[in-house]
Parts: sequence; structure tokens; C-alpha cells
Amino acid sequence: GLATKLGALRASFPFLLPTKLEYVHINPPLNMRLWSDANAFSTTLAGLFSFAPFWGGVALFVLVQLGTLAITGDSFFGKLTGGVVESVGESQGLAIKWHMCTGSAMWALAFVQIFLTRLRKGEFAWVHRWCGRAMLLLWFLICGPTAAYLSLYCSPGPYNLQVTMSMFAVVSLDTTVLASYYFWRGWLVAMRRKRGSESMALHGRAMTVGLTFTML
Repeated sequence: GLATKLGALRASFPFLLPTKLEYVHINPPLNMRLWSDANAFSTTLAGLFSFAPFWGGVALFVLVQLGTLAITGDSFFGKLTGGVVESVGESQGLAIKWHMCTGSAMWALAFVQIFLTRLRKGEFAWVHRWCGRAMLLLWFLICGPTAAYLSLYCSPGPYNLQVTMSMFAVVSLDTTVLASYYFWRGWLVAMRRKRGSESMALHGRAMTVGLTFTML
């Protein structure tokens, strides 16, 4: 019947219609070039996120964003683009403030999660777990929804840049959805741990990819 055919289709294409709660990241059932490219990309990201100067750059950006907001009353990109991108002076100003503040807190928690590897095991492992939960709560309750809202209701600004801001809206909404997907999948993998240490390695890669999409 139809149900049997759908089940066979799902089993034949596990990457398009997954039947399990996590993917394998070594020797996948379909030998696709795209998979090897994605695997190499996630490996590169894992190395980047373990690099101290990268987090120095993140800290600098957060300080510039929050400092510009505190001193000028507008966001850094709002001042840089003359009130076009992420300007607090627009009608979405309150949502932008919430997005900036929760996004900064989320990246601070991500620093604890990813860079402070000693907290993943031992007596302080609870710090790692609770920082991860707080980071995901910030994303799914505030930062992610405000990102989606600002993508859909972004203003063309004082220069009426309709085409440019339409392109910005599409890219921003796309990266918001992708970040949410990788955060959700990474959390599921960590909860299930079907393959032990391999599951946790996959969890780490999913979370770093999700964080990368929040920057775009």
C-alpha cells in the first residue's frame, strides 16, 4: 500500500527523509560528494571555534555593538548604514534591542560551551550542561523569533532600498531557519547519544554550524 511505499522511500533516502533521530557522520549510507564537503566544512568550523583569536573577535564585536548602543542610542550597523540595517530608530527598534542583547548573552554562553572544554567533564560538567540549555532557551524563545520577525518586517530605511532589503530579508530568514534546525538536531543527538562519543562529536559539530548561521 501507500504506507509501505512511503516507508521504502524514506529508507532509501535517509538524508532527505530521515527515519532516525540522528545521522551518522562517518561512512553515511549514501556516498555523496556533498556529504564529504559538508563534513569537511563542519570540521573546519570546529577548528575555528577552538581558536582563541576567533573568540577575541567575537568579544570585540559584542563590545562594539553594545557600546555603540549605549553611547549613541543606535546599533553599530544602524550607524554604519545611516539607519538602514538594524537601526533602533525604526519601528522595530524594541525587537532589535532584544535581539542584540540576547544574542550577545547567547554568544557568551557559547564561549563557555565550546571553548572551555574542561567544563564538559568532571565536577563542573553541570556548568556546561546548564549553559547549553540557557543558550538554546535564549535562541528559541527570544533571539530566534526576533531574528525571524526582523527578517519579515525589515524596513527599507530612509533611502528606500527596497531591493537590497528584500535580499537581506530572504538571506536573514533562511539563516534563522537553518540555525534553528541545527540547534534542534544537535540537542536531540546529545539527548539520545545512540553512538556514544560519536554522537557527542556530531552534537558539537551541529551546534557550531548553528552558531555560524546566527552570524550571517
